[in-house]
Amino acid sequence: QPWWKRFSIHGSYDDRRGLASLVDGLLISGPIMHLGYDAFERVLPVSGTLAALVHVCADSIVLDSIFVATAFLVTGLLEGYSFRRHIVPQFRTDYTAALKASWVTSFTMMPLEFACFRFLPVALRTLAINCTDIVWDAIISFMAHRNRRKRAQV
Repeated sequence: QPWWKRFSIHGSYDDRRGLASLVDGLLISGPIMHLGYDAFERVLPVSGTLAALVHVCADSIVLDSIFVATAFLVTGLLEGYSFRRHIVPQFRTDYTAALKASWVTSFTMMPLEFACFRFLPVALRTLAINCTDIVWDAIISFMAHRNRRKRAQV
């Protein structure tokens, strides 16, 4: 048994789910985050507290909405679920709850995100936010997968 499977809370680690989340982060969410932060900086450069707060709110409201959707879509497809039979119905039933969980998580992390947006250069923001997003990603992964297997078996 690989070392990473020994630390699982439920006694098993789903390699395919982990790989799907990794692919989503590296190829979808990461590049979108870079583009989003660059766009935020072009529209409203961070030169003070208010601009940093606007960036944090835009990240939490706009980008998180996109990231929750891509997490559902990309992980679902890479885990072998049918787009029409599994992913679309899951969007209809679970997206809003997952988005609310995302916003609650982002709200609790806002002081740290504010510090990242206010005091770090744009080039380091994505790296810093990615470190804080480990908690966020775990919550979204849980929300995306909590009913997925049950629905796929029906």
